[in-house]
Amino acid sequence: MIEKYLARIHFNDPPALNELTLMRLHRQHLMHIPFVSPYLGHAHFKALELRTIYKKLVLKKQGGTSFELNTLFGFLLKQLGFKVDYLAARVYEPGRGKPPYFDHLVLHVRIEDKEELGWLCDVGFGRGFIDPIRFASFKSPQQGKNYFLKHKQGQYMLSENKGIGLIHEMYSFTLKPYKLKQFEQGLDFHLHSEESCFFRRNYCSIFTPNGYLSFDDGYLRYDVGHKPCFVKLPEETYPAVLRQYFGLNSFD
Repeated sequence: MIEKYLARIHFNDPPALNELTLMRLHRQHLMHIPFVSPYLGHAHFKALELRTIYKKLVLKKQGGTSFELNTLFGFLLKQLGFKVDYLAARVYEPGRGKPPYFDHLVLHVRIEDKEELGWLCDVGFGRGFIDPIRFASFKSPQQGKNYFLKHKQGQYMLSENKGIGLIHEMYSFTLKPYKLKQFEQGLDFHLHSEESCFFRRNYCSIFTPNGYLSFDDGYLRYDVGHKPCFVKLPEETYPAVLRQYFGLNSFD
C-alpha cells in the first residue's frame, strides 16, 4: 500500500523519519491529490474506512474530502513511523453560525514520542497552508502569506493574513485526539445539511507550482502574484477542465 501511495504523490526518494520528509510529503500530497467537496466527490458512504478511501484516492486516482485526505495522510505518516493524532476542528466562514465540533479533521504530527508538540498538518482544507506549521511557532510565513497559530486556555486558533492587515480566522481546535469513527458525523453533516458551506457545491482545488488552482461552481480561480483571477467556464467544458487540471475522471 505504501509504495503505491508514495507513487501517487510522486514521492520518489526513500522516506525518512525527519522534518524534511514531513515537509515534502505534505507538499507533494497537496500537489497530486485534489481536495474535493463531498457533493462533487460523490462521497455517499458515511464510514471513514481506510481501504475504501485508499481505493478511491490512490488506486482510482480521485480527489477527496478533508476527512478522507487527512485520514489517509495520517495513515501514511503512521506507517513511516511518525506519531499522529486526529484532531477535531471548527471552520469559520463569513456569515456562518457556530460550526459543529467535528466540522473538519486535522493532524497533530510528531517525530518522537517524547515530543509534546510537533506540527499541525492539513492536506484537506482546499486553499490552505502548504507546509506543516510548528506548534512552537507563533507565525509561519508561506507563499507570500502569514499564518498565525494562537493558543489560549487549551484552544488553538489558526488565522491567515490575507494582506493589508486583513486577518481571517480559519479554524479552531484543541489537542484532544479522537478516533476516526467520531468524525463520521462531520462527513454526514457536509453531505446532507443545508448549513454546510459545501452543501450542493461543486468545488475542488489543487496546489500547483504557480499557487493554488480551484474550481468553484463553474468558475476557475488562479492567482497572479497575490491577486486572484476568475474565469467563468461554459458548463459543457466542466468535465474536460476537471479532468485536465485536477485529474478528476467524472462529473455528474
